[in-house]
Parts: sequence; C-alpha cells; structure tokens
Amino acid sequence: MKRYVFAFLVLMMLAGNVAAQKDITSEYIVNAALTNGTTGWTVKNFNNPVRGTNTGTYAVEAYAGWSSLSVTSYSLTQKIKLPKGSYRLTNNAFFRYGEKYNTNASKSQAYLKAGTKRVAVKTQGSVTADTYADNQADGADCLGNNTYRNVVEFDIANDNTTIEIGITGTFDKMRSWCITGGFELTDLNAKDDRKGLLTALERFENDYNLADGTDYGRLTMSAEAWSSLIKKVNVASLALDDNTRAEEYSDLRDTLNAQMDATDASIVLFNEYKTVVDHVRTLVGTSVSIPVYPSDTDTDASLREAINRLNKYAENYRGDVNGDGVVDVADIATIIDIMAGNGQSSMGSGQQHADVNGDGTVDVADIAMVISIMAGEF
Repeated sequence: MKRYVFAFLVLMMLAGNVAAQKDITSEYIVNAALTNGTTGWTVKNFNNPVRGTNTGTYAVEAYAGWSSLSVTSYSLTQKIKLPKGSYRLTNNAFFRYGEKYNTNASKSQAYLKAGTKRVAVKTQGSVTADTYADNQADGADCLGNNTYRNVVEFDIANDNTTIEIGITGTFDKMRSWCITGGFELTDLNAKDDRKGLLTALERFENDYNLADGTDYGRLTMSAEAWSSLIKKVNVASLALDDNTRAEEYSDLRDTLNAQMDATDASIVLFNEYKTVVDHVRTLVGTSVSIPVYPSDTDTDASLREAINRLNKYAENYRGDVNGDGVVDVADIATIIDIMAGNGQSSMGSGQQHADVNGDGTVDVADIAMVISIMAGEF
C-alpha cells in the first residue's frame, strides 16, 4: 500500500500555498442577515427589517424626516469577539443625501465600521444599473442584487479582542435616507494549508503504511482504527485534488492528525492486548484453548474487553484446576482426587495445576487457596 499517496504528494508539493478565505459570518455575528428582526443588534433610529419583494433580502432604514430634520444620527451595531488575524466585513447599504439623488461619494454620511476602521457607504445613484428605489422594500431588493456593496478590511492584534461592527451615520438635511441589509465576515487568515495537509499525509505514509502491502491494521491496531484512518486519508487525498476545497485543508489536516493520534492510542492498546495474550500463553501452554477470538481486534472497545477477559482468566487460572473455566467446588474435588492418588486433573497438567499456592505440594493448603479465590480474596 506504499505509494498510496506518494506520487500525489510529490505533485501537490510543487503547488505551494495559495491564499484562501473563509466565511465565518455565522460563527461570530448574531442574526447577520436580519432575518430575525434586529435580534442581536443595538439599534438607534433604524426601523424593523422589511423583506424585498424580488430578492427576499431583509433591510432596515433610517430616515431624516419629511417636513423637518427629526433624525440626526442612527446606528445598527453589534459587538463581536475575534481571534488575532485579518478580516473583511462586507455589507450592502446606500445613503441618499436629501430628496434628490447625488452620486458624489463625499455626500455620504453613513459608514460601515469594524472597530476603529470605517468606510463611507456608497451613495444612491453612484452605481451603474441603479434602480433608484424610493421605498424600503425596493431598497432591500437593490441591496439583494449586491448593487451597493461596501467593504472594510481590518486587523486584530490580539486574541479575544472585542470590536463593534455595523452601520453608523448622521443626517444634516431633511429627506436623507440610509438603508442597510445584512453583513458578511470573512477570515483573511484562512490559508490553503496544502503544506500542513501534505505533512499529515506524509505522516500516514511514514508511520502506517507498509511497502509489502501487508494488512498493517490487523497486525498492529483495531480494524476499526485502521478503517477510520484509511477513510480520512481518502478524503484528504481527494480534497487535495480539488482546488475549490482549499478552505477545507486546515480542517482536514486537523481531522487526519486527530485520527492518527487515535490510531496511535489503538496501537498502544493492541500491544497491551498482545502482551496479555503472550502472558496467558506462557501460563497455560500452547495446547490449551484460551478465550481469544478474531473479533477481539474489531474495535478498541472489543480489544479492551478482551484484555479484561484475559486478565481475569489469568487471575483464575491457578484455581481452575480442572480447566472448566470457573473456580468452584469441582476444583476442590479434583485436588482431593489428586491428594488421594487418583491421577492427574482433566486439564492435562496434573499436579502443576493442583498445586494452587505453588509450594511444591498438593495438600489442604491448596484447597484453602481455592476457597479464597472463590471468595474473591485473590
């Protein structure tokens, strides 16, 4: 099975690392699309969300006032906690200055903010194919078509840093209007961790694969651990062959390494199992059937059960004089039989097994030992 991934690894090594990005909106922003009203947001002078007729996008609006400047400031914000790194916050929103359309970017009084970074929201009419919406539902559809997309990129210097994100702004003219839809957060640190995934696959090649094609798993670990490992290797290898899955590389790397860690634990368990088998074999000899079956290596749980069963068997072995698998009065009868000179035990090892306490003689002391074993004292 060697060369299982080797040629592919060599090919992928040449590709290097490529930057990738990961959408982490749902991990950090509550109700990012405003589908649940304004839950999770701190709101000032924005109304409740309205759904666009055509796109289904939800949007909130702030209005300066029709006959007087009744609203001078507004905000829709939320505090989020982020790890160290680089990020992009994206939002669809537009600002209209007064009743007439003015595409001059300097007329925008609304800002998309992320911490201390902010960018001016695009002005209505500044984008080609603008539909010049004049109500909240039509405006929501405009935003749903990504006509007014605003972006702010920012860095977080320390882990677990809390920042405020959202839309804030002011009005200084009647009939000015700001309308905003949902938000998206992108992790710009997410890398196409091709190298990390390749390193994990190389670990598999070096530690778990045999050049002669031997069924490595059945010799060294539970069948379950081996099967799970092969499945993880297959998924990782196929993903490397599909560049569209680049953002999965880090997760696949972690998953594969975790499986190999679990496999290492299974190998330790399997070695313990083999040690116990060897111990029992030394104790009873090669001709005696011991409670070990092929299914004992199917899962780690069955390995542990087999180890416990074998240890218990070894504990009871000296008292099981007649070899029927239990320590009971029949074993006492066998000892008495041997003391009376009536031959060997049915186990085939004769006085060696009747000499339960190992003092070189078969006598009442051995009967006492059997009684103690039966009572759970040994």
